[in-house]
Parts: sequence; C-alpha cells; structure tokens
Amino acid sequence: MIEKNQELHYKNLLSFRGNFTEKDMQKKIKKLYKFITDNNLTITGPKISTTYSLTQATIDLEILIPVDKEFKETEQFKFKPELKLINALKSTHKGNPQGFDNTVIEMEKYIQDKKLIPITSLYSVNVMEVTCVEEIDKFHTDIFIAINPNIF
Repeated sequence: MIEKNQELHYKNLLSFRGNFTEKDMQKKIKKLYKFITDNNLTITGPKISTTYSLTQATIDLEILIPVDKEFKETEQFKFKPELKLINALKSTHKGNPQGFDNTVIEMEKYIQDKKLIPITSLYSVNVMEVTCVEEIDKFHTDIFIAINPNIF
C-alpha cells in the first residue's frame, strides 16, 4: 500500500557517499561503522540510503546514519544537520529482501499512473535489518520519494 503526504525527517546525520562496486560495499560500510566508534558517536535511528545512479559495474550511493552529535568531517564522512522530505509517498516492504524490487516497481508504477513528478531520489529507511538467514523474514524497509506538490 502506498501512503501519500508522508514526511521523512532526521537530524544530525553522518553522510557517506561514493561510487561502489558490490565487492567494495562491505569494506566501505565497515569503515563507516569504525568511524562512528572512533568518534564516540551513538547511532540514534535507522540507516537511510539513496541511490543516485546505477551501472552494471558500480552504484552511486549515499548512506545516511542519524547520530547523537555533530562531528569533525573528513573527506569521506560528512555531517548533514538535517534530512527532511515532505509531501512524500511511502511504501513498506516486510519479509524476504528479494521481493524489495517489487515494492520499488509498485511505487514507480503508482507515480506513473497518477502522473506525479518526483523531486527527490528514492530513500530507503532500514527499519529492521537482518544479519543472518534465519531472520530474513523480519526484514523491514520503508521507502520514500518526495513529490512535486504543484499542480499545472
């Protein structure tokens, strides 16, 4: 089910953006969590990600993690004071992550059918991540995309 007029709002975010191969991704995420530990940061919310472009070899991805305080930025890790999407569509995917693509396709079809104009990339909020195969059915992700509220 797609919900309309939703909002996604977080403050104090650690931002990590780059072009990754699938092989690179796990190493980069480990670096991200090491940075959090090394800087005595506390994670205060779910991991958020958005994809800017995708090729067969790489993905241009930004990972955002809400943290408890501001920190000294590095070339790789940036501080974003706030992320706020308003007038967004929201859809939820629960269960095996393999079906996640269908949730995204359903959102894209809804946007196309209603002739809506997206003004952001799609944001994925990992409400419940899974760490082993036994937990795969507990996977829960919400997706958001802000829509142009203007009528013309």
